[in-house]
Amino acid sequence: MALKAGLKTHRSWEDYLGLSLAIAIGLSPWFQEEKIPREAYSNAALVGVALLLLAQFELIRSRRWEEVAELLCGAWLVTSPFVFGYAAGNHLRLWQWLLGAAVIALALFEYWQSAQPGPHQPEL
Repeated sequence: MALKAGLKTHRSWEDYLGLSLAIAIGLSPWFQEEKIPREAYSNAALVGVALLLLAQFELIRSRRWEEVAELLCGAWLVTSPFVFGYAAGNHLRLWQWLLGAAVIALALFEYWQSAQPGPHQPEL
């Protein structure tokens, strides 16, 4: 019973996990040895900065639109290897799929939490 109540309360560890994922996404292309398109660098940097800003906003005050925006950023990160043409046989593709899936999972979990009744319900 206590675990269920604890899952419904928004915790700051989720915001710090979001910050960590944003930094990992922004830096992910620079640790690849394969040749990747130039767009992959700017895409990762922009998605990382967007997620960093969203995580900062959540630290200040949690709102539901932030989780939706995080979900969209995660979905874009998963699909961007196909858009920019580095989806075939590239380690960056795998990293971005994993990091994007982690962002999506975190956004869905935070959105689920915000839908639960309680004292920590965020604004719309």
